[in-house]
Amino acid sequence: MVKGLLVGLLIMVVCPLIPIAHFVLVPASPFIAGYWGIPHVKKEYGHYAVKGIIFGSILALLFCLILVAVAYVLIVLVDIDQRIARAIWIGVVVFTLYTASMGTLGAMFSSLREIEKRKRDITDGSAAGPDGPESGPGSAGQE
Repeated sequence: MVKGLLVGLLIMVVCPLIPIAHFVLVPASPFIAGYWGIPHVKKEYGHYAVKGIIFGSILALLFCLILVAVAYVLIVLVDIDQRIARAIWIGVVVFTLYTASMGTLGAMFSSLREIEKRKRDITDGSAAGPDGPESGPGSAGQE
């Protein structure tokens, strides 16, 4: 779980640093983080939705800690009006909830795709996997 969360946080921290693309990547970064982070979680939590909700919630909690630290430093170092400080804290709450929901959706989508891929491999008779002798178009026995 730790490796997946670190991958997700790294994605969310790096996305704003990419020039021009950050306009698209920043809003999509929690979804991308959930999508690419959840495959690194090896422990099974039962249903894919439970796994996604746990991953998205912990990802949001960690991102909330980062946001709280940034907001606190900003408010302490810069002389900010009370109304603006209140707006900053509301932004922290909104971004945390957004991260939780989008991270959960990304993790669930990735898990669903993996489940469908496994089902397809089983029904195609290629249980040996993508590198196995039975898989892939043009392999022996397939016309």
